[in-house]
Amino acid sequence: MKRLMAVSLVGLICLAISSCVITHFEALNWLETKKQIPPGFDISGKWYPGWENWQWLGEGNFVQNGPDFHGTLGSSNVVGVISGNDAYFVITFRASLYTAKLTKKDDFCLIGNAVRNANIDSETAQAQPNAQIFLQRDFGAWLNTKLGPPPKVNISGTLQVEPASEGWGEANIIQEGPSLSGRIGSYDLKGVVSGTDVYLVLSRYWGVNYTARLSKQDDGTFMGKATKDAIVDSEVAKTAPGYLMRLIPLGLDNWLDSKETNPPKIDISGRWDAGSLSSGGWGDANIIQVESKLSGNIGLYKIVGIVSGTNVFLRLLSDGEVRYTARLSKQNDGNLLGIAVEGKYIDAESAQIHAITLIKLK
Repeated sequence: MKRLMAVSLVGLICLAISSCVITHFEALNWLETKKQIPPGFDISGKWYPGWENWQWLGEGNFVQNGPDFHGTLGSSNVVGVISGNDAYFVITFRASLYTAKLTKKDDFCLIGNAVRNANIDSETAQAQPNAQIFLQRDFGAWLNTKLGPPPKVNISGTLQVEPASEGWGEANIIQEGPSLSGRIGSYDLKGVVSGTDVYLVLSRYWGVNYTARLSKQDDGTFMGKATKDAIVDSEVAKTAPGYLMRLIPLGLDNWLDSKETNPPKIDISGRWDAGSLSSGGWGDANIIQVESKLSGNIGLYKIVGIVSGTNVFLRLLSDGEVRYTARLSKQNDGNLLGIAVEGKYIDAESAQIHAITLIKLK
């Protein structure tokens, strides 16, 4: 009797499970019920999975005919229906079946959820964990929409890219008209220039890793936001990892050389007091001068600089990035007095100025 009850219980469980698992045929019938509203957009073309989930699916390629579309998402087969601004998917991956509903957020972004072995809008799906899916259009199409005013800047050349912590390294960019190509570190680069704005797509291996929008600054650098695995001005970018990106033409590294207009008339080698760190100062400085060239540190910053006559020009660096530039002059008492500017060159307009004084220590 107990054995019979056990067998019956197993049978009921199996029946319950099988009744909850949607078949491919049932999923297709579910899609048919979504054709009540005319399609509000065309999903045809290339799409890329967003930054948070499902990147393993790979690139999407869809073809739309009326409300119906089909194609692939990585190695998965896809059929679906467009209803207004919603896209309904049936995704088959090996022995697994998923359904999904994604909503158009802008011209480049679809956001929604997927569930395994159930209709996404069924009660069964609501009781299961849903996976969020972001799909974004071909990034090349996004760049084409940024072709606006003729370029007012030329970004061609070799540039230092900050922050160095992201592994972007040095950039080598070629500009032909508004179009950009080249590399940033180990990433392939494509982009466009519109007026004084620069739009970039950085890709590596099979997919796009970053997009960025930068603007020309007063100091000749290009600064703006970069977003990982998302179009920088899309809905997805609001929740994707974002970074401040800065491109410094290496010609600006020659800023120090441009200040070397006179032979050095002073030697500032040695230890200096730039104010206590705890009191808002810069800390102790240790400076080495070889002819006109300077190296060493001021507090927490490494320095590179030159001496021109009785004037001193410095770059203050942290983690390989230029944090401040400074200009100081020798005073009658032997001390050095001047200004430092954060994130800009001291010659730039609208620069925020900080006082800096170096007092010679014996």
